[in-house]
Order: sequence, then structure tokens, then C-alpha cells
Amino acid sequence: KWGFRAAARILRSYQRRGITTINDIIHTFAPSHENDSDHYANMVATWTGYGKYQALDASNDNTAAVLLQAMARMEVGRQYPINAVMEGVALA
Repeated sequence: KWGFRAAARILRSYQRRGITTINDIIHTFAPSHENDSDHYANMVATWTGYGKYQALDASNDNTAAVLLQAMARMEVGRQYPINAVMEGVALA
């Protein structure tokens, strides 16, 4: 839960800087000089059902949890239960 808390705080700091789309979030979090950021963003968009260029509200716990669940799936290769993600997001 603490990792998801930290990740939610990062998402919310991105939002304060105007970084609100999956495309921009992923390219900031996982820059293309280190990752295949386009593939990463496409997968996160597919798994969340949100548009890659849709502005998201990271202050909404549900939105943040869905996004972080997909990002964690990409990072570690497994899907965490949404209730585990929500527990961490609620602490942010």
C-alpha cells in the first residue's frame, strides 16, 4: 500500500504541473530515453479504458487507482487487486 501511496502523490504532483494525460504522465515517469514510452502509454490506455490524450483528474481516488493499477501491471508484469491499490491511494 505504501508504494501506491507514493505513486499517487507523484501523480498528483504531475497534475499540479499540468501533466494530466496518460501520454504525458508516462513520458514523464518513464522517459523514452530509458523506455518504450509509446508502447507503455498505449498499454496503460488500453488497460484503463481512458484515452491516451484524455485529461485525467489524479485527485480523484478512483481515477488514480485505475491508472496506477495499469502502470504497476506494466512495471512488474502482474495485476494488483484494485482494493490493494485503492488502500494506498486513499493514504496519499
